[in-house]
Amino acid sequence: MLLGMITDGDLRRNLSESLPNRLAEDIMTEGPTTVKPEALAADVLRIMTSGTRKLTQIFVCDDVGKPVGFIHMHDLLKIGVS
Repeated sequence: MLLGMITDGDLRRNLSESLPNRLAEDIMTEGPTTVKPEALAADVLRIMTSGTRKLTQIFVCDDVGKPVGFIHMHDLLKIGVS
C-alpha cells in the first residue's frame, strides 16, 4: 500500500542542514492522490489541474493500493493530452 510520496514542495518546506538525516516519513505527503490503471489520461490531467493543490505527478495504484505506475504531467502534455 502506498503510504506517501516526497514532492519537491516537501523538500523545499523541509530544507535545512538536518534534511539528509531526517526520515522519509517525517517529510512525505501522506495519502497522496492516486488513480486506477483504467483511468483515462484526460481524466488524470483533469485531476492534476483541479482542486486547491495542483499536482504534477500522480501514482497509479491497483485495487489494494499497491503502486503499479507513475504519471508525470509532462508525459501527458508530451503525448498531446488536453
